Amino acid sequence: MELNDGAEDRTIDVADPNVQQVVRTWLTAEEVIEKLERAGRHTTAAAIHQRRRRGRLLGARVDGRWRYAPFQFEQGQVRDDVETLLRLVTCRWPADIASWFVLSSEELGGQSPQDLLLSGGLTRGLREVAREFGRSDWVTRDLP
Repeated sequence: MELNDGAEDRTIDVADPNVQQVVRTWLTAEEVIEKLERAGRHTTAAAIHQRRRRGRLLGARVDGRWRYAPFQFEQGQVRDDVETLLRLVTCRWPADIASWFVLSSEELGGQSPQDLLLSGGLTRGLREVAREFGRSDWVTRDLP
């Protein structure tokens, strides 16, 4: 299996049952299209999947279906801070990246990257933790 560098798609599903539960609440490609069209932006499922493969959208597979984190969309486009973090962690599996985004972290004061993005945006600390995650042998932890 290849790295998430856009060259090839990774087809591993999220394994952690706690993360699966969260990812199942995320948007399907069809729901992303609807959300973007309501904001006046036209796109296709192929464009969404291509953007994910290139590391520019946060997506993970559960039950054999790709889902996309709803918090990354704002006013019809992908939030810049999410794209910045994704660029720092693109060497990881999509399932690992999804887990990292939703699980709380000691390094982040017990919050998840998703929580921090939603409450205050991209901080230097979050950027450093993302950079370290992209380089480490990170292991999935349980949700609180």
